[in-house]
Amino acid sequence: MPDEISGPDFDPDSFSHLIDQTTFLAAVTMHELSLAMNILDIAEKTAQTNGATLVKDIYVDVGALAGVMIPSLEFGLEIAKRDTRARQAAIHIQEIKARGRCPTCGGTFPMGFYIEPCPQCDNSYLSMVAGDELRVREIEVEQN
Repeated sequence: MPDEISGPDFDPDSFSHLIDQTTFLAAVTMHELSLAMNILDIAEKTAQTNGATLVKDIYVDVGALAGVMIPSLEFGLEIAKRDTRARQAAIHIQEIKARGRCPTCGGTFPMGFYIEPCPQCDNSYLSMVAGDELRVREIEVEQN
């Protein structure tokens, strides 16, 4: 079994001896579907608060190391937005690249995993400053 369980080198097939791929993909999709339902709940509440009949656009930021599979989140949003004020909403998802700051030298560098040594001074581990977020950045609604 690999030491890493996420990131660019992650291979879900390496877990085939533990679970079959269908079960793995279903679990991943259920995670993103739950996130999608929460995002749509935020959109619905925003529309209701503003007296809007429709949600036109939903903008979401997803960090590269947030543990979210963007295609699965997009799929979940498309399924979950049916019969809501967001049923016609365009979904805009932006992936935020992971970056970390070194507490020793103060440099800021790209990150590919949660724990990485500083590539400049090699004295400390980087402290993540971007790339683990999941947030609704903006919701555009259509007023009555």
